[in-house]
Amino acid sequence: MMKGSLGMKKIVVSISLILFGLGFAGCASFNFTKMPTDITVSSNRSVAVAVHDQREYVMSGESKASYVGMARNGFGMPFSEHTGSGRPFADEITDAICTALDSKGFKSVPVYVNCTMSENDVLTSLKSKNTDRLIYVKINEMQFDVLMRMGLQYNVELTVYDGSGTKLAQALDVKEYNVSGYNSMKGRNSAVEQSAIEYGQLITRLFNDESIKRALK
Repeated sequence: MMKGSLGMKKIVVSISLILFGLGFAGCASFNFTKMPTDITVSSNRSVAVAVHDQREYVMSGESKASYVGMARNGFGMPFSEHTGSGRPFADEITDAICTALDSKGFKSVPVYVNCTMSENDVLTSLKSKNTDRLIYVKINEMQFDVLMRMGLQYNVELTVYDGSGTKLAQALDVKEYNVSGYNSMKGRNSAVEQSAIEYGQLITRLFNDESIKRALK
């Protein structure tokens, strides 16, 4: 009787792992331009916005610019997650920031850049837009890794310049942690959507930094 019960438990566990694995085997899709933010600063200034992806694995070509994180199935097999649109992750964050700023009265101009450009090249592109303020966001790290728990890590810098390129303020947010309350049984789409919430909170914190708010007003 004990052997039969143990065998049945093994079958149940195996089936659960297979179902969990299948939940992470499909294509995830999420538009990061829609990630929720709560930026409090408001102004009618014109701003040029660039998000510069400087993640090592993107710069080396190991991962595509659309890469957002890693989801693992029940057997631990990794699946790279990308933006639902296939666009560069940095471009979607650029659009999300512009949308958030526009809702606060700013007149934002998105400036799409790639990882091969130098910081000076990006700043030159920003200055060419002839706006009141230049916003440069540098992504040194930004990804998630999911199995039963969801780990998130990021290292993101936000710098505000005046229209001529003089630095006015800078903020940095660096963190690595497990996301509380994440339900792995909801599958990979849930992981990507949860990461968007976390990233939105990151962008909110950076823009709500007091020195950044003063520089943007």
